[in-house]
Amino acid sequence: MNINEIDIKHIEHLTDIQLSKLLHTLLQIELQKNDIQGSVLVPFNITTGDGGDDGRVQWDGGIESTKWLKQRFCIFQNKATTLGPTACYEEILKPKIEVGGIVQPRQLKDRVEELIDSDGCYILFTNKNLNSELKAERILNFRRAIEDSGKPNFDTIQIEVYDSNTIKDWVNENISTVTLVQGFNDISRPGFRTWDEWQASLIGSEVSFKTNEKTIQNINAIIDSVKSKKPIRIIGHSGIGKTRLVLEAFRSENDVIEALRKQTVYFEIGINGELKDIANYITSHTRQNGILVVDSCDETAHTVLSGLVKTMGEFSLITIDIASETQESQSFKVDRINQKDIVREIIKEMLGESHGQSDIDYLNNVCEGYPWMAVRFCKTIKETGIDDFTSILPREFIVKLLFNGIDENRIEYNVIRACAVFSTFGFLDDELRPILDTVQQKNLEDQSEFIRTNVYSGQQVTSEEFYEICKKYKDKDIIEKRGTQYMVKPTTLAITLATDWLSNTPPAKIESILTTLKGAPLAEKFVERLKDLDQADKAQQIVQDLWGPNSPFGTAEVLNTSWGSLLFRYVVEVNPIATSKALQNAFGQMNKQEISQIIEGRRNLVWSLEKLCFRKDAFPIAAKILMIFAVSENETWGNNATNQFIQLFQLALSGTEANLQERLEVIKYGLSKKDSDFNRIIVLALGRSLFNNNYTRMGGADQQGSGPRLRDNEPIWSEVLEFWQQSITILLDIALNDELNKKLAKEKLVQSFRTLIRDGEVDLVVKIVTKIQQNSSDLWGDALNALKSTIQFEKLNFETLQKVELVINSLKSEDIKDQLFLCVTEPEWFQLEKYDKESLIDRPRINAEKLANRLINEKEEWLSYLPNLLQGEQRQAFNFGRELGKIYPESERSGFINFAFESLDTISEEKRNIELIGGFIVGADNDKISSEVLEKVLSNLSFNRYAFYLMRLLDASLKDLNRLFEIIDGKEITVGYFKSFQYGRALEHLLAEETIELCKRIAQFGNEGRWTALSLIFMYSYSNEDNWKKCKDYVKELISSDNMIVNEDGGVGMESYHWSNCVEKLLNESEDIIFAEIIANQILEFCSVRSYNYSMETYIRIVISILIEKYFNSSWPILGKGLIGNSLTFLHLKNLLGPRNGSWEHPSKLFTDEHNVQILQWMRENKETAPKRIANMMPLLEKDATEVQWHSFTKSVIDEFGDQKSVLNELSANMGTFGSVGSSVPYYERQKRLLELLLNHPLYEVKEWAERMIEYTNNSILREKLNDEENSI
Repeated sequence: MNINEIDIKHIEHLTDIQLSKLLHTLLQIELQKNDIQGSVLVPFNITTGDGGDDGRVQWDGGIESTKWLKQRFCIFQNKATTLGPTACYEEILKPKIEVGGIVQPRQLKDRVEELIDSDGCYILFTNKNLNSELKAERILNFRRAIEDSGKPNFDTIQIEVYDSNTIKDWVNENISTVTLVQGFNDISRPGFRTWDEWQASLIGSEVSFKTNEKTIQNINAIIDSVKSKKPIRIIGHSGIGKTRLVLEAFRSENDVIEALRKQTVYFEIGINGELKDIANYITSHTRQNGILVVDSCDETAHTVLSGLVKTMGEFSLITIDIASETQESQSFKVDRINQKDIVREIIKEMLGESHGQSDIDYLNNVCEGYPWMAVRFCKTIKETGIDDFTSILPREFIVKLLFNGIDENRIEYNVIRACAVFSTFGFLDDELRPILDTVQQKNLEDQSEFIRTNVYSGQQVTSEEFYEICKKYKDKDIIEKRGTQYMVKPTTLAITLATDWLSNTPPAKIESILTTLKGAPLAEKFVERLKDLDQADKAQQIVQDLWGPNSPFGTAEVLNTSWGSLLFRYVVEVNPIATSKALQNAFGQMNKQEISQIIEGRRNLVWSLEKLCFRKDAFPIAAKILMIFAVSENETWGNNATNQFIQLFQLALSGTEANLQERLEVIKYGLSKKDSDFNRIIVLALGRSLFNNNYTRMGGADQQGSGPRLRDNEPIWSEVLEFWQQSITILLDIALNDELNKKLAKEKLVQSFRTLIRDGEVDLVVKIVTKIQQNSSDLWGDALNALKSTIQFEKLNFETLQKVELVINSLKSEDIKDQLFLCVTEPEWFQLEKYDKESLIDRPRINAEKLANRLINEKEEWLSYLPNLLQGEQRQAFNFGRELGKIYPESERSGFINFAFESLDTISEEKRNIELIGGFIVGADNDKISSEVLEKVLSNLSFNRYAFYLMRLLDASLKDLNRLFEIIDGKEITVGYFKSFQYGRALEHLLAEETIELCKRIAQFGNEGRWTALSLIFMYSYSNEDNWKKCKDYVKELISSDNMIVNEDGGVGMESYHWSNCVEKLLNESEDIIFAEIIANQILEFCSVRSYNYSMETYIRIVISILIEKYFNSSWPILGKGLIGNSLTFLHLKNLLGPRNGSWEHPSKLFTDEHNVQILQWMRENKETAPKRIANMMPLLEKDATEVQWHSFTKSVIDEFGDQKSVLNELSANMGTFGSVGSSVPYYERQKRLLELLLNHPLYEVKEWAERMIEYTNNSILREKLNDEENSI
C-alpha cells in the first residue's frame, strides 16, 4: 500500500456518516464512468428508521450492469457496525405481528420488497472484514428471510456482501475516492488538492463567476473531453481566468457534474511539485480513474503527461498554461476578446455603486478582457480612492498603477516604457552573476545597455540608475523575471507603453534600431512585441514603412536571409496587406529558377505565407506567391510550400477564410501561366478538393496578433457542388491536353469517384468517364477498379448503383490485352467477398485463374502479350501462372517456358518480374519442367538472381540448393541471397542434417555468410524444439568459430536478434563455461573496434546480463580486462555494463551485493586504473531506499578509494552524465542530497570534494531553474 491507495484499515475506521458519504460518491462516479443516466439516493442520517435501505441506485435503458452495480436497480444496506448472520434475517423484515395470539407470516420491509419484486440486487455495504464463509452465512439468512416472506425468487435474487476489502478495491479505482477516504482518516496528500480544497485556495474565487456564451462553450468542451477521456489543454495569457474557468466547469449541482467534481484532483507544477511528481502519480494510478487538472503545465510537460495518460492510465487530463500556442488538437485558448462582457460584469459588481457608466466602460477597455486585471485594478481603485475616470484618466491610471498614487516619475516611466518595447529582454541582476560565465553576463548587460542608450528617451540615466529602476519595478510586479529575461507585466500595460513609445518615435529611428540589432536576440523580441500591437494604427504604419513594398526590410535580398525572414514572419500579423504586397513586389516577377534559389529564408517565408493566406483580405496576393514557391519547390518538409498550397483547397480545415470562388481565382492565375509545372500544382490542389475525407491541418496560423482565432471557411453544399464542377472541367482539360500531367490528372479524377458517388454526385462521374472515353480508346483500368471498390465498400441506393454499373460496363473491354491487364497486372486490391463466417473469397485470384482457363480452353491468341506480364508490377501473375501450369498441355509446357525466357531476355533487368514463371512451375508440379527452368536461370548470368526465388518455390533438394553456390560471385550475387530461405519456412522440408550441411557451406563466405547461416538455422529451429535440439550444437560451433558481431570485413549483421536469442538459449540451457568465456571475449573484441555497431547494444546487453548473473567467475576476468584497457573499449563496455543516470536510469546486473566483494578486490589488484574507471560508471542511488542515499557499492568505493583525486574526478563526471525529461532540477537536487551525506566523511579529500560539488550543484540548480523559467515564456 502506498499514498496512492487506501487499505482495509482505512475503511474499517470510517464512521456511519463517512461510510454513507463514501457510498454516495462511489455510486455517482460509477454511473458517470459507465455513461449511465440514473438516480442515486443515499441519506446521510442513517439512524432514522427506513424501509430497508440506506442507499439506492436505479436506471432505465443502456447497459444491464456494471462491475459494482449488478442490476439496474440496487439497494444498499449501509452498516458501520457488526451485522451478524441472525441479524441479517431480521434486517430486511418488518417486526413480528401477532393477531389473536397467532404469529402472522413475516413481511419484507417496503423498499426491500420493491427490490425483490423487481429482481434487483440487494447489497450489504459494511466496513467490517468478512471472509467468504462469513459472507455466505449472511447471504443465506437474507434468502431465508425472503423465503419466509413468501417470495418465490428467494433463491435467485442477486445478493452481494461488500465488506471492507471489497470496498477498498472499489475505492482504489478512483483517485477522488482514495483522497476522500484519506481525508476521513486525516491522511494528507502533499501537493494534490480535491476540488473543494482547490476552490478554497484559489485567489479571487470570492468574486462571483461570470459567464457568457463562449465561457459556456468552453466549459462544455472541458466536460466533453473529460467524458471522452481525451486530454484537453487550456491556454491563454496570465490573468485571463483559465484556472477559474476549469474550477467552475465542475461547480454545477447537476448529478453528472457533481460526480465529475468528486473525481477531480488539482496540482500546480512549480508550486505543489515538479513534473516528475505528477508523472509518478499517474504511473502509480494505472488502475484508477479520475480527473487530473495540472496548472502551470508547459507544452513539454503536457506532451509527457498526455502520453502517460493515454498509455498508462484511466485519467482524464486537463492542463493549463500561459502559452499562446499549443500542438494539442483538443484545446482552446481563453481569448480576451471574448471576455470583455465578463470583465464588464466583474467591474460593475465591484465598482457599480461608486462609479458611473463611463468609468466602468473605460476600465473595461483598459482591462482588455483580463478578469484578473479587472479584480486587481478594481481593488486598487477602491484602496486609492480614484473616483473620476474622465479626461486625464489614462495618464492618471498608469501613474496609479506604476507609482501607487505618488507623483509620476517621468524618468522611471520612460525606462519602463523602453523595456516594454521588447517582449522580453536580458537583464543581469545580482542573482545571476554567480552562476553565469563572463560571455553570458556580457550578453545580458549588452541587451539592457542597448535599451538604455538606444531605446530609452528622456533625461539621461546611468547604467546604475537604469538597473535600480528595473529592480524596483520587478519588486512591484510590474516587471517579471523569467530566467535571465525580464518582461513588463501585465501584457496589457506593456502593450500600452509600447504603443506610446511607437507613437512618439520616428520611423527612421526604428529602422536604425533594427539595423543595429541585426542578428541579435533583441531584434526578435522587438517584432514579438510589435506583433502584439496589431490593432494599433501606429504599429501598422511602422510595418508599412519598414516591411511594405520598396521598404528597407521588404526586399528580396533581406527576405532571403534567416534574420530578415524571421522578422518578417512576425510582422505579417500586424499589417497583412502591406506585407503581402512586399512579397509580391519581391518575388512576383521572378522566374522558376530564381525562386528555387530562395533557400535560406524560405522556411520563414512559407510560414509567413501560411499566415497571410489564412486572412481573406491577404489571400488573393499571398496564395499566388505561395503557388509560385510550390512550383519551384526545394523543401521536403510536410509543411513545405506545395503541401501548404494544396491544403488551401480542402473543403474543410483549409487554413483560409477565402471562399471557394476566391480560391478558384488563384487556380485561374496558375492556368494563365500555360506552364506544365503550374498545371501539376493545380492538379494536386484540385484533386485534394475532390477528396471529401480525412481533413487535418496544423494549428498556429489561425492565431495571429492579439485578435480572436481565425476561422476556416466553411462552404455550403451549393458552393461545393459548383466548385467541383469547375474543378472537374479544369482537370479534364489537363487530362486531355497536357502530356506531362495527363496521367496525374486522371489519377486524381479516379481518386474522386468514391467521394463523388457517396456524396450523391454520380452524374459528375458519368461526365468524367464519358469525356475521357470520347477522347481515348485506351483501357482505363484504374477507373474500373475504383468504381468496383465503390460498389463494394459504399452503401448505394438502387438508382445510383444502376448508374455506376452502367459506367462500369462502358469501361469494360473483352480485348485479351485489356483482360490481362485487368485480371493479372492491375486488378483491384483487396476485393474479398464473404463465403461464410469463417472464410473469404479472393475474387482477384479467382478472376485470374478463370482467365487462364479461358485462354487455354478456348485457344485464345494471347502469347504476344506475355512480355507485358513479365515486367513491372503484376498483382496476380503468380496465381495466373500457377493455373496456367496446371492446365497447359503437357507437350507444350517446354515451349511455353522457352518463349517466356526469350521474352524475359528482351526486358531490361530492373523491370523484370518472374512471378508468372514461378507460378507456372509450381502449378505444373513437374520435375522435368522445374529442371528446365532451373537450368535456364543457372546458365544465364542475367537470370541467375532468380534462382533463389524459384528454388524457394520448389522446395528444392539439398542437391539443387548446392547448385546455387555456382552463381555466387560476391559482387552481383552474394551469399546474402540465401536469406530469402529464412522466410515462410522454406527449408522445412529438409532434414536437420541437410540444413546444417547447407549452412556450413554458406558460413564459409565470410561474415555475411555466417550471419546468413545463423539466420537460416534460427528460422529453421524457430518454435520447433526438436529441430533446435538437433541444430544447437552446430549453432554453438558457428557462433564460437568466429566473432560474427565484429563486422570489419564489410559483412552486415542485420539479424542481431537471431544472434542474441541463440546465445541466450545456449547459455541458459547448460553450464557451458567455455562457451561463456568465448562470448565474453567476443563482446570484448566487439567493444574494442572502431566499427562498433550501436544498434546491437540492446541485444548484447541481454547476453551480458546472463554472463554476469550465471557466469560471473569466468566472464568477469575477461570483461574486467576490457574495463581497464584502452579508453575506446572502456567507453563501449561502460555503456553495456553500467547503469544510466536520470530519467533513463536502468539497473545494472554488475553492481549487486553478490559481486561487490570480488569487484572491490579486483579494484585493489588493479589500483592504478580500476578504481577511477569503476567510479565513472558505478550507480549513484540506492534504488529501493525510502530516502536518498548512496548505492552501497558506490559508498564502499568512496570510503576506500576516496583519497584518490582521479577517482573523485571520475565520480564527478559520472554524476554529471545523465538524461532528463522536462526539468533537470529534480536530478540536481537529489545529487545535492547525496553530496550532503559526505560532508562529515572521515576522508578529508572526500569532504572537500563534496563541498566543491555542492557549490557546483547549487549553481547548476540555479542555471536549470533559469532555463526552465525562460522556456515557459
